[in-house]
Amino acid sequence: MTLAASRAQNRLTPGSLPLPPVGQRPSILFACRDNSGLSLLAEAIVNHAHRQVRAFSAGIHGSSAVDAAAVECLDAEGIPADGLSSKPLELFGFSGAPRIDLVISMVADARDRIEHLTGTPRVAVETWTFEDLSGVTNPRQRRQAYRMLLPRLRAGISGLVAARSGPTFAAA
Repeated sequence: MTLAASRAQNRLTPGSLPLPPVGQRPSILFACRDNSGLSLLAEAIVNHAHRQVRAFSAGIHGSSAVDAAAVECLDAEGIPADGLSSKPLELFGFSGAPRIDLVISMVADARDRIEHLTGTPRVAVETWTFEDLSGVTNPRQRRQAYRMLLPRLRAGISGLVAARSGPTFAAA
């Protein structure tokens, strides 16, 4: 399924997302399997290029070490990787966790797990399907694969932010 088809399948009605408190930016949580690469790339891109939105990332199956190949890919693109860390999704279900307005599942099979672990089925969940690079064992090949995914990821993020711009961050 293409990114556009995945987004169209999960389209929300305008105003279905809660309004963030006055003075707070809307926030997106990118979730993938282990939060070691792809979801961290998405978090870094949003926080670098779309400052009107806050981004976080987490792993639906826990967390693992941050993939050095992903960090090198970000560095090569001039996108800061400072402060990126791998986190389990459960962290966002705790009291005091950042408010999340939209969750982007980076892998197809994560939707139910996201709703269960965050304990917030009212949060909109959109599914994007990207290749899981955790099986690519050669760091050089993984770095190249991240670079090849980067334009598609940037385009998806730019489209998402543009479609949901404005004070309500509502779906288009």
